[in-house]
Amino acid sequence: MPKNKVALISPSQKHIYGHPPPYPPLSLMQISSVLKQDNYKTIFIEQDFYSPGEFQKTISDPDIICIFITSTSPLMVEVKKLIEKIKLL
Repeated sequence: MPKNKVALISPSQKHIYGHPPPYPPLSLMQISSVLKQDNYKTIFIEQDFYSPGEFQKTISDPDIICIFITSTSPLMVEVKKLIEKIKLL
């Protein structure tokens, strides 16, 4: 079976805003829609709702061929931490 999963990650916002966003990550939903038209499977990871163990298990899936991370400027420190975690896997 071909590898065709794409991970779409929304980094943690709790440390910046004090709570997760009250809405889904719309940019990632748009990307997912286009990918699904080309028969890719997408995995949404809203980091605020994943324990570190769940995140590591999900992102370590060997069928993942690409990772998208959405962000805004205030979240760049969180994104950098997230990338460092992913590099260690």
